[in-house]
This record gives sequence, structure tokens and C-alpha cells, in this order.
Amino acid sequence: MQADVLRELNPNIPITANLRALQRRFDHFDVAKILDFVSVESNAAIKTKSSELACDIDILRSLKKEDIKTPDGDCGFWVIEQKAGQVNWQDVNSLVRPGVVRLFTYQLVSRGASGVLYYQWRQPRIGNEKFSGAVLSHHARMDSRTFREISQIGEELKLLAPAIQGTRVMAEACILYSHDNDWTLQQPMQPNKAFNLRHHIQLFYNALHDRNISVDFARPSEDLSQYKLVFAPSLHLLSGGEVDMLKLYVQNGGTLVATFNTGPRERECHRAGHGLSA
Repeated sequence: MQADVLRELNPNIPITANLRALQRRFDHFDVAKILDFVSVESNAAIKTKSSELACDIDILRSLKKEDIKTPDGDCGFWVIEQKAGQVNWQDVNSLVRPGVVRLFTYQLVSRGASGVLYYQWRQPRIGNEKFSGAVLSHHARMDSRTFREISQIGEELKLLAPAIQGTRVMAEACILYSHDNDWTLQQPMQPNKAFNLRHHIQLFYNALHDRNISVDFARPSEDLSQYKLVFAPSLHLLSGGEVDMLKLYVQNGGTLVATFNTGPRERECHRAGHGLSA
């Protein structure tokens, strides 16, 4: 409804929203269909493993693979909240080491980002984010380490722009994911109470990341013909149509790796099981 209103008022301006990697209780693929391009929030300042950051980025990039309309006409996604320094909501809010913001930025660009905006521009003197990092610190001088580092990034990207403009990530491997399946595995009375789907996915992603193999994420109902290798990590909930899509993919020469707990529940039967009983 909001998108309809905005398109009516501003038909030529692309619409986006700030998403995190599957952390909200709604179907991110459905939201991405409505958006013209995906924008993400990166909390990279608090992560330590490059593969975990890369997995989050690839998940968000994969939400919208077609009909992408960014303000600059590129086919990527935007990071409209990349942390410019330390955060302010951990138990210990450590400063980010020199060069790390630059490192995070290049990781985003290498995984398909065509726009990176830093949050925040200037540290506020009051409010709950007064100790959160920013491009400009409280004194607003341009000789701070953070300002110099982000200025360096800008100058470097000017030189790189002709080479990377219009490029896109072309993945040969894919990991299947659906929110319905994830939410189903979070219901009580599971075979293993300690199981976490996100952690399970990360194990396979790490193996691909360590071998420099690019990865897309997709719903089981998507066309998978472009991928050489597809993983179905604990895909507990599948519809008949999704099963047929996976069979077709294998019949046409694709390699499907399905882990434990894949396929025991059929989607329509699962939903019917939640009705009221007398």
C-alpha cells in the first residue's frame, strides 16, 4: 500500500527499503518484489568473520535478481546504512581499527553493491546515538582518521568506477532458503532443540566462501537452471511444485545436495495441520 502511494506521487523515483539479513518477521522475498531495488543495513563493525558478513550480503543481494531499478541505473543493491565506525549498543563498544571501514566497503562492492552510504554523517551531541561512530566526529573537523579513510575510499572508487560500473555477481552455486521453512523449524517439539538453520546454512557457505565460489540464495520455487551446484540445507517444508522444480533441475544435469530433514513435510498438509479442532 505504501509503495502504491509513493509510485502515484513520484512515478519516476525508484522505491527501496532498508533490510537486514532475514532478521525481521516477514518474508523478505515478498518485500523485494515490491521494491525497485534492495537496500541493506550493514552492521559490519561488530562482526569478525568475513564469511559471516559475506553470507549476509549475498542473502540480501539475492532477494531481487530481476527488474532492478536503482537511481543510478545500475543492477546492484545499495547499502544505505554502512557503519562509519563503532556502534553504541554493545556491552563494550570498541573503536574500529584503521582500514577496517575501507575493508568492509570493498567487500560490499565486490559482492554487488553499487552504492554505499555511511551512517552517520556527524555524531550528534545529544540523544541515544551520541557515541555511535560517524564520518565527522563531534568537533566536525576534517582531520579525523575516519573522515580521511572514507575520503580515500571515495577517491579510489572514482578510479575504479569505469571498470566496475554495470558489472554484476554471476554465481555458479546456490543455497535454497524460504522463510516458511525457517519459521517451521523454530516451532516447538523439533527433533533437535539446539538446531539453528542460519548456523547450518553458514557451514556450507563457509566451505564455498573459502574456495572463492560465488553464491546466490533462492526460494525452492525459483528457476535454478543457471547454477551448477544447489544446496538444500534442512529444507523441511516443501510443496509438491517445489519438489518438481528440484527434480527437473537434477534431471537437466544439475547437482543437488540436500542435508538431513529435507522434504518430510508437504507445505499444504503442514498448513492444514494448524486448523482448529473440536
